[in-house]
This record gives sequence, C-alpha cells and structure tokens, in this order.
Amino acid sequence: MILAIFKQQCFMPHFRKLLVVITCFFLANIFLLADSLVCFATVEPFPHYPSLTKNVEFWKKVYTEFPSTKGFVHDSHDLSVIYDVVDLIDSEKPGARKMNRKRIKKAKEKYKKIILDLASGKKPKTKEGKKVLSLWGAKVSAKQLKDAAENMRFQHCISERFREGLERSGRHLDDIRKIFQDNGLPVDLVFLPHVESSFNYEAYSKFGAAGIWQFIRSTGKRFLRIDYTVDERRDPIIATHAAASYLKENYQKLGSWPLAMTAYNHGANGMARAKKQCGDFETILRDYKGRSFGFASRNFYAQFLAAREIAKDYPKYFDNIRMESATKAKTVQLPGYFALDDLVNHFGVEVSAVRSLNPALRKPVFKGEKYIPKGYEMRFPIVPNFVEMIKRIPANIVKKEQKRSRFYRVSRGDTAGIIANRHKVKLQDLIDSNNLDRRARIFVGQNLVIPVPGEKNIQTASLAPQSSKQRPSGYPPGNKKKADSPVVKAIAKNSKKNVRQKSGVELVEKQQTGEMNTAVILAESTEVTVPLPAQEKVSQPESTIVVEEKAVEVASSDTLSGTAVILGDFQVEQVGEQGGSKVGVIRVEAWETLGHYADWLEVPTSRIRYLNKFAFGRQIKTSQKMKIPLTNVAKDRFEERRYEFHKGIEEDFFAAFKVVETQTYTVRRGDTVWAICHEELDLPFWLIKKYNSRITFDELRPDQVLVVPVVEKTG
Repeated sequence: MILAIFKQQCFMPHFRKLLVVITCFFLANIFLLADSLVCFATVEPFPHYPSLTKNVEFWKKVYTEFPSTKGFVHDSHDLSVIYDVVDLIDSEKPGARKMNRKRIKKAKEKYKKIILDLASGKKPKTKEGKKVLSLWGAKVSAKQLKDAAENMRFQHCISERFREGLERSGRHLDDIRKIFQDNGLPVDLVFLPHVESSFNYEAYSKFGAAGIWQFIRSTGKRFLRIDYTVDERRDPIIATHAAASYLKENYQKLGSWPLAMTAYNHGANGMARAKKQCGDFETILRDYKGRSFGFASRNFYAQFLAAREIAKDYPKYFDNIRMESATKAKTVQLPGYFALDDLVNHFGVEVSAVRSLNPALRKPVFKGEKYIPKGYEMRFPIVPNFVEMIKRIPANIVKKEQKRSRFYRVSRGDTAGIIANRHKVKLQDLIDSNNLDRRARIFVGQNLVIPVPGEKNIQTASLAPQSSKQRPSGYPPGNKKKADSPVVKAIAKNSKKNVRQKSGVELVEKQQTGEMNTAVILAESTEVTVPLPAQEKVSQPESTIVVEEKAVEVASSDTLSGTAVILGDFQVEQVGEQGGSKVGVIRVEAWETLGHYADWLEVPTSRIRYLNKFAFGRQIKTSQKMKIPLTNVAKDRFEERRYEFHKGIEEDFFAAFKVVETQTYTVRRGDTVWAICHEELDLPFWLIKKYNSRITFDELRPDQVLVVPVVEKTG
C-alpha cells in the first residue's frame, strides 16, 4: 500500500507536466487552424499571375475597345504582339462573310511576308516592317521570327456584344450570385457567362453547347433534363445550379480555381493529366502540349479575369449601361400534360411572355407538336387572382399522356401523297408538319414526321400573342383546318384516294374533390371527344404548283439547308431473342454514343457492352451494327427517342445557324474524322456526313473530296 502511494506520488508530477504539454499543443493547433481558416477566407480564389498580365490586357481590348467590325491580327503565343487592326464589313450586309474573309487573309499574308523578310535578315523599310521589329525587339532571333510567322492569328473584337451582355446580365445576376453563395462558392463566378455566352440566353454553338453556361449535351445530362420537350440548359436559373455543382466538382478534383476554371473549357480529366505532368497552373500554361489544349483552353482563365475586371467596374469601360431588371413570375408544377394554348388561354397571358419565362421549353411545345410535360415547373406572368385561376384550371385540359412522335423513312418510289395515304393522315398536314416546299419534294433516306390524325400542328407564324377574349377560357383551341390547296390536289392524283379523317381533339373530364394546391395541381382524368368548329379555307395560287412525281436521291447540297431533310436510319433492323431476352439490331448514326443508347433504353452502358462483347473504352463507329437490349423499352419507343434526338439537334442548330454556301475539302494523309471536324472545318460530324451521305467516313482516303457547308449565325 505504501509502495503504491509512493509510485502514485512520484508519477503525478510527470503526468501533470505531460497533461500541460498536450493541452498547450492542442490549443496552439486550434489557434493555428483558426488563423489558417481566416487566411483561407481572405485568399483571392482567382489569382492574377504576373505571367498572365499580357493575356488579360489583350482580352480587355477585345471586350471593350472595338466593335465586331474590327479585329486584331496578333501572335497567338505573345498576346501583347498585335500587328494590325483590320476593318471589317458589317456581317448583316450581303456578301460580308466572303469579303471579310479576304480582308483577314490579305492582312495575315502581308504581315507573314514582313516577318519572314525580317527573319531572312532584310532591314525593314516600311512603317509596318519597323512596327513589327519594334514589337519583337531588335534582339529577336531568326528562329523566333519564323515561329511567329506560323503563330499568327486573327481575333474578332466584340465590345458591343460585351456591352449587351452586361445589360442582359442584370435580369438574373442577383439570383445567380445567391446560388453560388448558397453553394459556398466564390461569388465572382457569376461573371463566367460573359466569356461563355455574353449572357445570351439563346446562345447555341456549332457543337451543341446551349444556354448562358454553354453546357454540351453529355455534361448537361448529368445535372439537367435534356430531351425533345425540355432543355434545362437554356434556363439560366436551373442551369446555374448545374454550373455550381460542376464547378464545385472540378475544384474538389483539381484543388485550385484557375485549374477548375480551365477545366470548364478543357475538361476535368484533361486538366488532371496536365496537372500530373506539369504541376502548377503557370507551368501548365507555359509547357503543357496536350493535343486539344489549344488557344481557347490556354486563354480561358485569362478571359475570365478580364471579363471579371470589366464587369465589376463597367462604368470605367462603358457609358450609359442600363441593366435589365428581373421579371416577376409565379411558378406552378404541372401534375399532367398540357397543351400550351390551353394554359395561355386560361390565364389570359401572351405566348411571348410564357416563352420568355420558360426558356427550357423547346420548339415542339410552342408548335403544338408536344404537350408541356408532366411535373414541369411552369412560370407564368403575374395576373390578377392568379391563385384562384390555378384552382379553377379546367379538368378537361389536363392530358394523361404525352403526344407521340411518329416518323417514316422515305424509300425509292415514295410520294408525299402515298405516304399520307399509307399512314391515314391528311396530305396537307403532312406537308405542314415537315415544312415541305411548294413541290412537296421528299428525298430517299429522309425522315418525315407523321402527324397524329385530328391533332393540330401550330406553325411558327401562328404563335402571335393571344388574349383570353379570343377564345372562351378553358375551351379547347380551335383546329384551323386548311382546305386542300392546289398542290395537295395535284399530288393526290399520283396516289391512292386519301382516307378522310374525323377531326377532333381529346378533352379530359374530371370529378374534382377538395381544393387544388397553389403549387401543384392534383387531377385524375378520363377522355371524351368533341367536334371542332369549322374554320376558314386557305387558298394557294395555281401558278406556284410544281409537283414532284416521286422521292429523289439527295444529290444537291441546296436541298439540305435547314431541318426539312432529316437523314439517317433510326429504326431497329431486326428483333430477336438472346439468352431469353428481347434484343434488337441497329446501325450506329453520327453523334450517337453508348451513353445515348443507355439513356433511350433505360439500361446501364455495361449491359450494352456485355451484349456486344465490347471492351471498356472501345469506341463505336458510324454505320457499324450493334445489338441493343429491348427489355425495358419497346422497339417503337426506342426508335421515337432516337429520332427525336436527331431531329432536336438539327432544329437547334438551324435555329442558330444557316448554310450560306458550300466549299470543298480535300482529305490529306493522316486526317481523321475528329481532326477534320474540330481542327480543320469547325463543324459537327453529323452536318459533314449529311452533305456527304455516300462517303464511308471510317475508310477515308487521301485526295477524297468532301462537300463542306459554310455556316453563319442567324440574326
């Protein structure tokens, strides 16, 4: 006992000392951690590296000094080297594109000759030659000058576009800023759309990037709904939530905002490889030689820094900026499917207002080809007694199911009349639904929309604002039936007698119990049919009629300008069984991936790989045969989704671009489809394939000649 007490007394002083040491160490680390958190909170998330100063200043000039009728001939590596400011013709004027292309080419050739003369040792005699030498310095080597001759580039200026973007940004700037704050992200990310889209809410790129955040389809599908009726990339608020998630994901993976921002352009995996190879951000910009890490990726962060600096202090760069104000709206989650006209008429609002508030709704909804989908959160302008009007939405306008998309692939010997008769639809409806020309020309391999009998197809021209006075609230919109025009009658002579269709619309009847929720309308329904009122006839002058006897081969490029000719084989060739499960066989079309098939078939990509014995990472090729599982989705539903995907791509593209002419491109040794589309022509593969339908792109040969469409932005 005495020994135990002795040991305890001897140990206690040491224990106390140890306890004091541990406590001090713990408290010290707490203070250090708190100090580091304070430092982290005050550290600039977007550092302005000295090595980027020239680049940032260059982009500030592009954004603020000159409009799009001017541009810089400059060095692509040292952006402080600007050889000349080229005057351009307004793009709206006829022939502007060709003339501007010649001016740019002439200016680049002029300065390339000057640089090569200097590299060969010639003394500069002109003021332009002296200017070039002064830009590079008297000690510049011949090799540096030869490299500079190859690194010349042209950059359009966009001061008016940046100004317009500043004004447009006011509409949603506060909401976007709050979304980033709520996600714990730097609020200055709000300025990134100035680089991506100039806050153009209708922005669409040649390769299918959409909305102010310019999400491509594959990235957008991870966070957003993208289908034939709804594309949430185009809704600035919904898409900002997706952008916040994507940017946060990039930051967590890469560890810095300069890398995360560059990954927004180049891809997170690409930047991870660059980081592994080179280390820090500045070294990546200086030394990384990734194949697709080109001028755009290398300059993306500098562009953001320039845009942020301008936007945060815009009165310094622009006079009389008038920020757009946000539009107030009410949101209703739809419990069923609705025709746009029905809702517009019930609330007594204008179609243009609904379109502006719901940019995620795609054209087929506004054309009447599709219903607004169930569950969609519809925004409406605020009208008197809005809540009461929600409660009084007529049950007979609630639809149980979405309209289906039916299509037919034209074969040799077909005529529009024969196809209309075969599918028991009116010939005029077939013509209207497919925007066929006055000859009702169709082409072998073309996919035609087959309208649903008795259902209207609202043409774009009929989308004028309508008031509730034009039709009784809650009553179904009239189906404006066109009389058979002379073109219809003429073509009908070449086909069997058209089957008369009973005209009608489906209404929904409901026994309502209780009150409707102001946010979600609750309804159960059954269908009944009512007749439609007669409408006035539309005539067409006989002198414009020229009839096509049968479908023709797609031979001339002028027939392909626009969405009227949708080419491709979207049908399942064979259906059978394998291992007790239903399996189909298809041929791969341009732009399709295993991810698309998995989405349309509602199966994981691994199921498709297993069925075809594909190794992970194997790429599929256009025109190759593939098996698809039809266990979760029926054959016709798969075909419908596939067709809508391709039709949607073309509709979106030709809403933003137009084909103004065609050129040719001669295939060179070593060319790949990817390199031709992305590096040489800057055009999507499906468009190149559309103009070269007889060429097998997996077997390109040197000296093959491709027809290449030249596209310009519309509007």
